[in-house]
Amino acid sequence: MKTIIVATDFSSNALNASIYALKIAQIIKANVLLFNVYELMPNFEDPIIVMNIVDLKAIAENDIETFKNELLKFSATKLNILTRVKLGVFANELNEICDSIKPYLLIMGSQGKTAAERIMFGGHTADALKNCTWPLITVPYNASFSAFKNIGIAYDFKKEIAEDFIAEIKLLSNDFNSNIHIINATKEEEFDGDFILLSNKISKMFETHKVEFHFVEGEDIDKSIVGFAEKNNIDLLIVMRMHHSLWEKIISRSHTKQMVLHSHVPVLLLR
Repeated sequence: MKTIIVATDFSSNALNASIYALKIAQIIKANVLLFNVYELMPNFEDPIIVMNIVDLKAIAENDIETFKNELLKFSATKLNILTRVKLGVFANELNEICDSIKPYLLIMGSQGKTAAERIMFGGHTADALKNCTWPLITVPYNASFSAFKNIGIAYDFKKEIAEDFIAEIKLLSNDFNSNIHIINATKEEEFDGDFILLSNKISKMFETHKVEFHFVEGEDIDKSIVGFAEKNNIDLLIVMRMHHSLWEKIISRSHTKQMVLHSHVPVLLLR
């Protein structure tokens, strides 16, 4: 059975991302695994002393059960919601559990309403973006789930899309009967005659799905793509980590990071 892993820190942002995951799970009949990593925190009155590991685990287990019960209020159907807490370094533990379970999706919040919650993007979510090798959706705090009728793919046409990328996207689009929108991430002067051949090949690879190609103008390509997604009812924007391109810009340039933080469109990162 398919499993969706939701990494949570029990914030309101994480609750919204969990509700988002819940809606997906209801449609595809998947399990949901709530996952939290707790770390040893020093007692600042005495830097040598650390909180008892047993106490930390008990607190984390209590928090995740409380979080699960809150999440169940948003479930319209009976779902199997599991919980897991681990002691360790967030990125390492997240990769380990994903490698073990092989999730259909990994879902996290990408931002929060408060300044404290926004720190998550600079910490755990950024770690996952850089290091996780599994399909990862980041969900803005104000985003609500829409059944992936329109999936956008940011693509610069400099390299062919590998068949394994297409297979992952088709798995998702088949489950939701999605339309595919290929959003060009290349400046106009970089187009050449290979575009038509490559676009025809991509269309054939998606078989029965409706595929549309869009050219996005603007010097700031990544901002233009997200803007296009917001204005054209794109339910999920896919960025493929094929090379140092759009996603490298998104997570490295501070002004672009802020733009993504305020995007209303969830982003799926594929390796």
